Amino acid sequence: MNTVDTWLMRPAPATRLATLRILCAAYATIFLVARLPSFWRGTTLPSSRLDGVGVLWFLESRPSPGLMQVLIVIVVLLGCMVTIGLRHRWTGPLFAIGFLIVSTYRLSFGHVIHTEHLIAIYLLIIGISPTHGGGAGSHLCSGGLGQVASWRNGLVVR
Repeated sequence: MNTVDTWLMRPAPATRLATLRILCAAYATIFLVARLPSFWRGTTLPSSRLDGVGVLWFLESRPSPGLMQVLIVIVVLLGCMVTIGLRHRWTGPLFAIGFLIVSTYRLSFGHVIHTEHLIAIYLLIIGISPTHGGGAGSHLCSGGLGQVASWRNGLVVR
């Protein structure tokens, strides 16, 4: 067990975690934009096809298409903000939760693709984890990240 602990708790610089955040957020944002027509069509499907799953298990009828379309646009904008490192402490968790809701909504109509689950898990983990040793800003765009290594950064990356 000591070997696993040593590997898992090995220090990593804050820039490594920031880079992982940027790559995951960029991938998820591109994923949403590339599949935007599918997400958009899903907002107008009939309620009879809806079977709420996951975090939307309680849905019995679909919300208004306009509401879901606005949510999709907001989630894409949040993804862009996370990708450039803008206010990550707020935008990271909001993007992760928004992505989870939007992708789960699409899955509630019988379109099962497990890739979305994996992306949502990554976004949730890196979205809520603080960067340790980063200084003010804690993202690459602010220039606030240093090379200070912390085991907390390494734990999130691994």
